Amino acid sequence: MESSLPNLLLTPPLEATESLRAYMYKAALANAYPRLYVGNAIALAQWFVSLVENRDYELSQKLRGRLTPEPTTSGKASLFYLGEDQLPLSEMRTSSRNVCPHCLSEEPWSRGEWELKSYIACEKHGVRLLEKCDQCKRKLSWDRTELLHCFCGRSLADIATQGALSWETRWSVQVGISFRESINRIHRAASDGFIDPPIRLFKLLEMADVIRAGYYYASNYEDGAIPDFYRSTDHAELSNLRAMT
Repeated sequence: MESSLPNLLLTPPLEATESLRAYMYKAALANAYPRLYVGNAIALAQWFVSLVENRDYELSQKLRGRLTPEPTTSGKASLFYLGEDQLPLSEMRTSSRNVCPHCLSEEPWSRGEWELKSYIACEKHGVRLLEKCDQCKRKLSWDRTELLHCFCGRSLADIATQGALSWETRWSVQVGISFRESINRIHRAASDGFIDPPIRLFKLLEMADVIRAGYYYASNYEDGAIPDFYRSTDHAELSNLRAMT
């Protein structure tokens, strides 16, 4: 199958946190092959990077760390590489899409952090990520020829948004910081009480349940009013935290 795919003459610029998959769609569109990777971008990711390497070695090395699936003969990756970090498949949105319309309106490209299940609100605009179209009510998907419109033609940048809760934004800020750190390996100064250097993303996601619950209670309870079960390590009670957050 790979040998039957066309070569790509144009390699558009890679944006700051753009994922390999989003870049593959953008490159296909720029080369007038809009459906080239629809439905099989993950399976063809390694082939695509090798193709780019023949034209632009520096770009190919950047793409290898942009949520790139591990090499596999089955086409079903269980790990994704983000910089030096390895993220499990369970943390990825592999078929569904979530987006921030405000970000798309300002700069029309798909952010890599949106592909993480743990990234639930836009840290810049303080709104919940959009997961379905307000016109046709269909959920957003990677099964599209391009990434800026719904199946029905509705521009994603024009869809109204809902404000995020305080804890949702704070959690996404931390995930976003760690996401960019994984790509750039640049330590950012501490701000608003967050850790410096940022927590490695794969470690942060391992602690997701507890940290998200902490932000939730910090936003919804007065000092000293955190329920006793938040301090518990009982697995059943932690399950209750997951459901609440």
